[in-house]
Amino acid sequence: SSSTNNDNKEDKTEETEKTDTEEKTLNNMIENFIKNNSENKTILNSLSKAMESAIKSSYSQELKDAYTYAFVRGITTKGTIQQAELDRGMTRAEMAKMMAEFAQKVLGKKATKTDLPKYADISEIKWDLFDYIQLAYQLQIMGIDAKGNAMENFNPHGLVSRAEFATVLSRVLFGDKHNQTGADFYTSHLNALKEHGVLKNTNPEMQELRGWVMLMLMRTESKN
Repeated sequence: SSSTNNDNKEDKTEETEKTDTEEKTLNNMIENFIKNNSENKTILNSLSKAMESAIKSSYSQELKDAYTYAFVRGITTKGTIQQAELDRGMTRAEMAKMMAEFAQKVLGKKATKTDLPKYADISEIKWDLFDYIQLAYQLQIMGIDAKGNAMENFNPHGLVSRAEFATVLSRVLFGDKHNQTGADFYTSHLNALKEHGVLKNTNPEMQELRGWVMLMLMRTESKN
C-alpha cells in the first residue's frame, strides 16, 4: 500500500548513532575472545583479518561493528565483511541457522521439543541448514503456528521480511508471550522489540538484510 511506502521513504535503514554501551560491550567481547584463544594463532589471525576487512570497508561504523560482533560470537563464519554480504537479503533457511546459533551460544537457550518437524519442502536443503531448520523448530522459534505446532511448509528459500525476523527474535527472547494468530501475527512481536530498544523500523514488509540482523543481535546482547 502507498501509506506503507510513504512511511518507509523517510527511513529505509536500521542504523542509528551507536551507544557507548554497545562500544564497551563489543570491546569487552573482543578482549575475551582474544584471551580465550590466546594459544590459537590461526583463530587470532582470522580475527585480525576479519576486523581489518571491516575497518577498510565503506560500511557505516555500526555495521562494521555488527559484523565484528557476529564473527566473535560465532553467528557468522564468513572470514571477511565482504564475504558476509551485509547488504544482501536473508533466506529463511539462513535465518534458522543464525538465530539457532544466537539462541544457544549467546543466550543459552535449550530446545523444548524433541520431535522432528515434517516440513514438506526441505528435502533438497543441504545438510547443515536442514539440521538448523529442525533445531529452530525444537527451540520453538521458527516454522511454527501460534500454538507451537509445526507448519506444513518451512519456505526455506523465501526472503525474510522485518515481520518474520521480529517474530523469531521475539520468540528467542520472550518465548510464546507475543504469539498471535491472524494476518497481523507479527504486530505484538514488533512492538515488543521496539520497546526493548532492539529495532527502530517497524515496517513489517521491509526486506530484512543480513547486516541489520547482525546489528539487532548485537543490540539484543548489549541490552540483556
